[in-house]
Amino acid sequence: MNKKTAKVMAAFIIGQFVQVICHILSKVSYMNKPVLFCIAAGFLIVIAVVAGITLADSEKPAHQKTYAEWAAQEDLHED
Repeated sequence: MNKKTAKVMAAFIIGQFVQVICHILSKVSYMNKPVLFCIAAGFLIVIAVVAGITLADSEKPAHQKTYAEWAAQEDLHED
């Protein structure tokens, strides 16, 4: 199993776990429409995950220096 397949499988299992937890919470609190609660909770979780991924991507540096660039910079400072 390659890494991408493992990530998809892990995401699926985590999603199923979250869905079961939401369903248990809706049953324990005696809701009239537990399916709507699970849909709303899942939607909010998806928005939170997408927002987290977007924020994490925006914090990456624009350009990472290679070793050659660092070495060239050190050579300039030595002169």
